[in-house]
Amino acid sequence: MLVRLPHPTWRRGLTSVTLRPGVIDEDAREVFAWGYCHTLAGALHQVTGWPLVVLCKRFGGPGRQRWHWIHAGVNPGRPGLLLDVAGVRALPEAEADYAPYGGPFRWALPGNHPSFCRAIGLPDGAPGTWWRQDLAPAAAVAVLGIAAHLAGQVAWDAGRRAQPPGIPGRSRGRRPYPYDNCP
Repeated sequence: MLVRLPHPTWRRGLTSVTLRPGVIDEDAREVFAWGYCHTLAGALHQVTGWPLVVLCKRFGGPGRQRWHWIHAGVNPGRPGLLLDVAGVRALPEAEADYAPYGGPFRWALPGNHPSFCRAIGLPDGAPGTWWRQDLAPAAAVAVLGIAAHLAGQVAWDAGRRAQPPGIPGRSRGRRPYPYDNCP
């Protein structure tokens, strides 16, 4: 399905893409890594119920520094991991994608839906389906299909929590998340 984007993607400046349910191609990677990651994170959260995770970057000079979110995904059940359009990966691997744009970074694990909405600048009281309004209404089917595909790639440990194969639960001995919101 051809989707016209309300604003261009950050990396390649795309203003329209083709999205297909369950298909993660170059268009899907560009959209959900560089402009609409929060949309996919919302769909992943709806599909799985897993907690939302936000990567924040510090902006501004001395005396004017502030933290602002730059990427979002979900935590697939183990500390130190992120599930986004690139699949399940350790937090430092996700940070590396955005390192060329400067840092420092920190991770936030908003405790609930209202906290996530505040972290990414949505108004208080935004419904749990807010992500469906980011793109054309028909695009929600493709986004849900992509979210279901990504969630389906995660193996289950005794049906209780996600256990992605081959990825350790902690990243280089660091605390998995600094539990705070970006703003």
